[in-house]
Amino acid sequence: MKKILIFLLLFLNSSILNSKTIFENKIFSINLIDIIATQKNIQNDLVITFNIEYQITNKSNHDIKMIDHKVLGINDLFNDVLFSFKNLNLIKDVYVSSLSTKKFVHTFDLNVNSANIIQTQDALKRLKLISLEDLLINYQAKKLINGNNEIIYLDDLKLEIKKSDRKLTINEIDSFRQQISSCWQLPLSANDMDDNMYVKIFLEVDKNRNVIRETIALVDTNISRSKMYYEPIIESALNAFLNPECSQLNLPKGKYQTWKNVTITFDYSMF
Repeated sequence: MKKILIFLLLFLNSSILNSKTIFENKIFSINLIDIIATQKNIQNDLVITFNIEYQITNKSNHDIKMIDHKVLGINDLFNDVLFSFKNLNLIKDVYVSSLSTKKFVHTFDLNVNSANIIQTQDALKRLKLISLEDLLINYQAKKLINGNNEIIYLDDLKLEIKKSDRKLTINEIDSFRQQISSCWQLPLSANDMDDNMYVKIFLEVDKNRNVIRETIALVDTNISRSKMYYEPIIESALNAFLNPECSQLNLPKGKYQTWKNVTITFDYSMF
């Protein structure tokens, strides 16, 4: 039977749908909503397609016609570079009327030569399993043009999403991961699963570290419903938190605000 690695994502004071502010001044703010990366092989090279979803909130009384802004790189919690971009320009035609908010999705491709494929694929896997809270986004905004075609130069600022000082330690995460692993009964049908399959489960926890059963829910999976193993795999992941041995979680009492909302990813691709 395949061994399964379980990864933990913790959301501080937020649900899984909340965005993260990566830039803000008196005129506007940029909130990152999601980063999705998919890969495909073309001959001996790897092409990664990024979809960066974000929203711009116009806090001024003047329309915003264009913003010259860039994402320079994405790092993880331990400040390791996941992806570095050379002056990646996001969408410039981002008309946002005064005192309103608008969402955008920026799509672009990153070509990776064969020498760096393994390293890049590892970064992709880590990106898939890291929450926005745990990412550091290197972002710049230099100028904007308002509705009157006036150029407003901004300070060459960048704002990084800082990691919380209430994060769990590696030992605390390992203890929690071991507990969940012991409660998860993997069905026999898992042997027939395709590669790179994963299941994400969300749940809420009360201050006594008890799982709030009615909040346990599937939030994401790349397993097709047409697969015979879909239901057994999903049910096994959900039932892990109904196991009496995991009804109270091994989490540090003094960090409730860190683990009150939890997303667990059962990932099949990294073994």
